[in-house]
Amino acid sequence: MSQNLITEEKVFEELKKAVVETLRVEENSIHPDSSFINDLGAESLDFLDINYRLEQTFGIKMARHFVLDTSTARRVPFA
Repeated sequence: MSQNLITEEKVFEELKKAVVETLRVEENSIHPDSSFINDLGAESLDFLDINYRLEQTFGIKMARHFVLDTSTARRVPFA
């Protein structure tokens, strides 16, 4: 039985797409150590939009506490 494993690189690429679409920033401005709030200008509702886009892309449901934990960490979660 084969599993469809998703690499960290694929997740980061999809995260960048979601951030670009939500925040209207240039893709090359997004780095693993970028701050969603300080560097990319995200606001609280933006985190929910990014979360929704990732759920649709990967066909999963993420717990809302993940979004809130990520927003308080203020960093892209691959640093």
